Amino acid sequence: MTSVDLSRCINLSEISVSFEECNSINDIKIDNDYYHVEQLGPKGKAVIRGKRRTTSWNDSSNVVGSLACGDIVIPDNITSIADNTFYNCSSINSVSFPSSLQTIGNAAFIRSGLTSADLSRCINLSVINNYVFGNCTRLTSVSFPSSLRTINSLAFRNSSSLNYIAWDLPTNYTNITIKNDVFLDISSTGKVKSLNPSINSGDFLTWIKTKGNFPSSGWEAEA
Repeated sequence: MTSVDLSRCINLSEISVSFEECNSINDIKIDNDYYHVEQLGPKGKAVIRGKRRTTSWNDSSNVVGSLACGDIVIPDNITSIADNTFYNCSSINSVSFPSSLQTIGNAAFIRSGLTSADLSRCINLSVINNYVFGNCTRLTSVSFPSSLRTINSLAFRNSSSLNYIAWDLPTNYTNITIKNDVFLDISSTGKVKSLNPSINSGDFLTWIKTKGNFPSSGWEAEA
């Protein structure tokens, strides 16, 4: 199944749906509009509640829950992606992260088909939680904003194709916390780049090699 069209269900007010391990759903249409998807439980279980317009989501929590696999654009007012939101969604091609994003829940993209994660616009994002991009074996690149201060355990564990990391490092980047095994079993070769022109990429590489089980050799600094 690639789409769900409920636009003719004129008396429908609420739907409880599970998108656990969704691999083919591309769109959900209800009353010719998009609906907010609110996280309920683990592995993408969600309830669709409350119609939104093109530019805003009519909800109080501003939490994105498990919607569809494919090309995903998260609206600009969303502040949080809930735990396990895109768990095992192997058909994800890309995700556009909004500048409003503050929190990414545990295992939000674990085992998904995501190929890159550009978080550089997320200027309010301070923490990447446990297992967020764990076992994303197609993930090749990630970019971090200057606001990021903590990466929790196993965030990129076994993302075996990850070979490029760019970071708009703050001047006090050596105080950033990178927990145990964050980079365990990423690619053995790759490049890092400092997006802050005042911080040398070579210094960035030297620092990150001491963190989170980062490969001790095989990676280079990009000018």
